Amino acid sequence: MEVGKSRLDQEVLQGKTVTITDVSADDRFQYPKEAMAEGIVSLVVVPLNARDRVIGVLRVYSGESRVFSEEEMDFLQCIADLSGLALENARMYKALKRASELANEFNYRVFED
Repeated sequence: MEVGKSRLDQEVLQGKTVTITDVSADDRFQYPKEAMAEGIVSLVVVPLNARDRVIGVLRVYSGESRVFSEEEMDFLQCIADLSGLALENARMYKALKRASELANEFNYRVFED
């Protein structure tokens, strides 16, 4: 996906959930021919939220034309929110680990020399 060229992703990155019943008939979907070749007919895209901002998207595809229920979309949003939280926690852990390594390296240089 080229997010910068995808109207669909631009909507979702603004915090909206988007459902499309027929990707071949919706001009927001970036690759309708490829979707048809892969058997993709319908989709729902929900934002991945972390710390009050959208950090990505979660896509669910269907091989048949369908309307996703409110319960399904609520479930997907919960999964997306948990995934966003997990990604943000992983980023913070990595940053904290790096900061700790730098502090240890600094202490070694200052106090060992």
